[in-house]
Amino acid sequence: MNNNLVKIKALLKPEREKLINHPIYELITEPTHVRTFMQQHVFAVWDFMSLLKFLQSTFCGCEIPWRPGKKHPLAARLINEIVLAEESDLGPEGQFLSHFEMYRMAMLQAGAPTTDIDLLLAGIESGKALDDILGPQHFPAHVCDFVRNTFESIQKMSIEELAAIFLFGREDLIPDLFRGLVNQLNRNHASGFTVFEYYLDRHIEIDGDQHGPMGEELLSLLCGTDQCKWEAAGHAAKATLQSRLAFWDGIMDSVIASYNVVSIELNDRQRNAGNRLTQNCIFLAYAIHNELIRGFVLPKVLVVWIIDLGSVGSQIHTHWDTYSLY
Repeated sequence: MNNNLVKIKALLKPEREKLINHPIYELITEPTHVRTFMQQHVFAVWDFMSLLKFLQSTFCGCEIPWRPGKKHPLAARLINEIVLAEESDLGPEGQFLSHFEMYRMAMLQAGAPTTDIDLLLAGIESGKALDDILGPQHFPAHVCDFVRNTFESIQKMSIEELAAIFLFGREDLIPDLFRGLVNQLNRNHASGFTVFEYYLDRHIEIDGDQHGPMGEELLSLLCGTDQCKWEAAGHAAKATLQSRLAFWDGIMDSVIASYNVVSIELNDRQRNAGNRLTQNCIFLAYAIHNELIRGFVLPKVLVVWIIDLGSVGSQIHTHWDTYSLY
């Protein structure tokens, strides 16, 4: 493997590990959680296509009249092969459709709302600027931030930086991320999500086995022996992983909000131990397979009234920090 690719992967290791081990996978346990995830993650599926099509227009030539003599014929070949799969892959019923269309089909089967992504596409079809469409009045803030970050990168970054974002932020990253989700899906609620599972399987197969190596080849071709280009590519890749982390955190918060909220009542012994229940100290904490209160084991629920004094409170804060809910 190219030594510069090895260096970039070492640079990205902390962010990659955070994404691969993100607590969102432990939270997605019920069909409603998957629907919440899909409702927001579909924006990443959509904006990925804009990044891909920009790379295609750069290397493959989409002008009319067409002009030959592009600088990187191998890059054109790699990008066109990726576009072929992303825009016209084989669907679950043998039809040809884009991965975005496949994802939206999966949402409809699963009962996930398509209202938000349809609103975005309707705004684009009507000729509105993307900045005018995106806004907290229409979409969650973390969705808007993620999409804006992608399009700002397209507008401002070099082609080497965009190739690194394409590889390390999307193509090279997705197999690890989606393997975790597929595992959760298979264990808990496969029925009703067959199209989504098919979509994930296709991404794992194509991105991990084909597009990932193609992306590495493309980046090596573009950067060559220019260390400045390699350094810029690494920084761009790290920034896009940080953007993905913020996006994942935002989706996680939305999944948490979909949980049933319950209140916890303590017995007299626990109250007398100096652990006081108060409405003035309201926290949302996720109890993940842990005994938060001595002798009191919680299922996977949201806890709305939390102890604010004593060792139990400290223990809760420890779990809170571990799972980075705030």
